Amino acid sequence: MKPRLQRLFVNKDLAENMRWHKEKLVHENDVMRHPNDSELWRDFDKSYPLFADDPRNIRIGLASNRFNPFGPKGPGNDIDVYLQPLIDELKELWEVGIEAYDACKKENFILRATLMWTITALPAYSYLSGWIIYGYYACPFCMSETTCEYLPNSQKCCYMGHLHFLPSGHKWRDEMKAFDGQKVAIWRRNYGAIEFH
Repeated sequence: MKPRLQRLFVNKDLAENMRWHKEKLVHENDVMRHPNDSELWRDFDKSYPLFADDPRNIRIGLASNRFNPFGPKGPGNDIDVYLQPLIDELKELWEVGIEAYDACKKENFILRATLMWTITALPAYSYLSGWIIYGYYACPFCMSETTCEYLPNSQKCCYMGHLHFLPSGHKWRDEMKAFDGQKVAIWRRNYGAIEFH
């Protein structure tokens, strides 16, 4: 991965585009056109100002859909063995960085990177995180607070209490008969990024 990140700055135009989010992006209130419009990006910048100071530092997103081209010979639940080299590289990129050449500014610099997001479908989330996505605590957001009821006739779990995600004034909040007949409080739990490490 390190040589690929270095190559992003060898091309003058691409090197300039790698700084666009900090130098040229115009922010509009309540409009998200780029990931740096997000609250997560701003919180990260506040927590790690040295990383945020250089716009050439890279924030990486890891995408997985659990597609397995190797069939039964694939890694299965041992994906961590395959991810370990990536984790080692990411640690080095975060702690030490690597020397890179910026063709636009015509200078060498220390390039650092961080893994900021994972983008997955629910089965891939289970695959990468180890969180079980079936049974009583299947919701990775609610975790142990998942409201689940076992339906004996179908022999399946049914996830209830989804009304608590609706805003307080939503018209469906009072239609308890259409749901499970339970009055549900507004969801107050806000999981921070630290809790998912």
